[in-house]
Amino acid sequence: MSTTTTPTSILNGDNPLLISALSLFLVQAVLVIGTSWILSFGLRYIRQPQVISEVLGGIILGGSALCKISSFKTNVFPDSSLPAFKLVANFGLVLYLFLIGLELDPVKIIKSVGRAVPIAATGIILPFSLGVGIAKYLYHDYSTPDIPFVSFFLFVGVAMSITAFPVLARILTEKKLLHTRVGQAAISAAAIDDITAWTLLVLVIAIVNNNKSGTSVNYVIPVYVFLTVIAYGLLMWFIVRPGITKLIQFSATSDKMSRVLLVTVFLGLLISAWFMEVVGVNGIFGAFLFGAIMPHDHGFAWKLASQMEDLVSIVFLPLYFASSGLSTRLDLLNDGKAWGTVILIITTACTGKFLGCTISSKIVLKHSWRESAAIGVLMNTKGLVELIVLNLGLSAGVISPTVFSMFVVEALVTTCMTSPIISVVYPERMYIDAVMKKTDDDNSGDSPQTEPAALAEPTDLVPESSGDVRALVCLTSMEIVPSMMTLTTLLASTETISSFIVYAFRLTRLDFRQSTRMQISEQKSTSQHDPVLTVFRSFTNLHNVPAHSMLTFSEAADYPDTIISAVRYAHANLLILPHTVLEASTDHSILQQFEFTRSDTESTVQKIIHTLPGTTVIQFIERGFGSSAAGTTYLHETTTATKQQIIKKPSNSALKVLRNPVAAVLVLGGDKKHSADDVAAVKFIWALIDSARNQRSQMDIEITLVVYKIANGIPDTLPPAASSSATVNVNSFGWEYDLATLGVEAITVDAVSEISNLVNLKTSFATDLVVVSESVLAGEEIGPNLTNDSSSRKTLRNWLEETCVASVAVVNGKRAVPTEFISST
Repeated sequence: MSTTTTPTSILNGDNPLLISALSLFLVQAVLVIGTSWILSFGLRYIRQPQVISEVLGGIILGGSALCKISSFKTNVFPDSSLPAFKLVANFGLVLYLFLIGLELDPVKIIKSVGRAVPIAATGIILPFSLGVGIAKYLYHDYSTPDIPFVSFFLFVGVAMSITAFPVLARILTEKKLLHTRVGQAAISAAAIDDITAWTLLVLVIAIVNNNKSGTSVNYVIPVYVFLTVIAYGLLMWFIVRPGITKLIQFSATSDKMSRVLLVTVFLGLLISAWFMEVVGVNGIFGAFLFGAIMPHDHGFAWKLASQMEDLVSIVFLPLYFASSGLSTRLDLLNDGKAWGTVILIITTACTGKFLGCTISSKIVLKHSWRESAAIGVLMNTKGLVELIVLNLGLSAGVISPTVFSMFVVEALVTTCMTSPIISVVYPERMYIDAVMKKTDDDNSGDSPQTEPAALAEPTDLVPESSGDVRALVCLTSMEIVPSMMTLTTLLASTETISSFIVYAFRLTRLDFRQSTRMQISEQKSTSQHDPVLTVFRSFTNLHNVPAHSMLTFSEAADYPDTIISAVRYAHANLLILPHTVLEASTDHSILQQFEFTRSDTESTVQKIIHTLPGTTVIQFIERGFGSSAAGTTYLHETTTATKQQIIKKPSNSALKVLRNPVAAVLVLGGDKKHSADDVAAVKFIWALIDSARNQRSQMDIEITLVVYKIANGIPDTLPPAASSSATVNVNSFGWEYDLATLGVEAITVDAVSEISNLVNLKTSFATDLVVVSESVLAGEEIGPNLTNDSSSRKTLRNWLEETCVASVAVVNGKRAVPTEFISST
């Protein structure tokens, strides 16, 4: 007799949470991941790491809050579902510990042993010793006699002495401290600290697992286990690591890692974790060890991390810390004695770490007291590594749920306090110059080098002067490189500039992914293999343009400060700022980003220009200038009547179609208030034309130019075009240029909105470059003598952003240089 099982379904009226184990797990995963990420949005504004939101999410879903509601506990997190939930979470922890080990570079750690060991040693010994005293008190009040005191105090000591290497690395990256003396000392000491703590933890786990009950401790088997782990580590380093290195070298010619290499690594990871599990320690140690012996050649480590980190950090890690949060019972801390004990634990942990690391840094490494205090604060970061240790102790039955909850609070508090305290103890202004120098040293490559401090004081980009020009070019992507190469080569080849040096400033967005942190820690290698810098370096070397290359990672909101620091370090008097930088640094449109009213508002461009009054700033919208498309005949997307008008209109003799023609338009404002912008715009286009005309740039480009000058008055009709021999008169600025020899036609228009019409109708092929003085954009009136239809009310800003198909350079001239600027540079 056979029986049939009716498939369960919500259509049958079944509880969707109880249809299957998988359906329940999926709901749990959605709740856990969703809660942690919702919390992270708020915590991100106060610069707190993701782990805080993950632990808080678990606490909210756990027995301290929602799981106190019986219906929620019974339906969403029933006890029968927790073993499967924790199994998936622990597998995720294995993968995460592999990533933690992968971030460590033993070669670098060995090189930094001399300066890092004193800090690491005192950072472990003093907190561990203080932990013994705390453990005695906790054992008496919050433990049971069946737990050996040795196991208990070892767990407490390790938990109080450990430093969370991944969280510390993120804080150092966020604060731009990673390449400073303080950052290097802290990260090296934290790496040694972590390796030592994990080694002690192996011994502790071995002791606990082989002494399940009773107060007497058998040390024979734990010692055998410990020695087995040491032997296994040596085997991995001397045999497995060289084998993987060979595989990496074999596949180094490809941009992507070979599948054979990936399969080998993942199988090795699983086997290593399994071996540690069966030896009697814990599988996470095998994963950590296998990650630590991974070579970092050819960027292999960070490329491998980038393949795994998103799945681990988005899915698995929140599940693990949710399981930790489910075990956290803040309701057990229900009296003054319990919370007094929490305060005692926090105070002891902070005191031991801070005093030990600060004093050793001052005495041994001869750092200043401020630097030493900063190292002490940084080394006090606990975070997720301590939580992992606590979970191991809880699962092994060494610490009680009450002690576990106390230490979870301590880990959260010490991690949350690090960022705000370090901002006060060691503010960015005290080390940003050292960061820029390190960036330049690491990224200079084979380019010609000139020490910035040895250069003359900033001078303007003046055609009649023989001053130096130091241009800092922001490179955010490969798309901007062709136009930047064209501009820098033309500027470097003009006779009006006697000395030209370009700083290729590769600005990469900091996203706090682990692979990004690894790229930053391996910055020299990252710069050498960065495709954008590689192309730009090759081009400047080919054209004999003296160049430095600089690579830095920064949050989008910090782009202005990062750019300002780079300009000051390079003593740059010309900054070329692609619009992609502006787009990334603000949520506003490019139209709003270009707005410059000389007010105190904190827009990206305003902040840069106000802070760097001695620097000419060119905001550049890239639309094919310098690429193979430059000079190609195009018709603007406009009405049929306009197209016919363009075709019928005879071409100007000055605008001849050459092999690589570049049709440029210069728009001047004629406003005395903003005369510096007009001056800089004319000087900039003059330098480009002079270089191209005399063919010194080796680029086979000829630039033809049309000049529009906004009239002070508003005539009733548009005046006729001036003759081609006209002079662009800027006598109100104290000088004038005769552009007739360069094939220039000067036209005066009555309203800004007429410029787009003139550009459309002037040539039979699209304009390639529009150079606009910021003085034109400073006014807000849109041709007051025009009708009120929507098309005529568009500002020139809107036209540049939405309609113009040419590349656009908006020029902001330099202002008077205050004393504080000269002293800061």
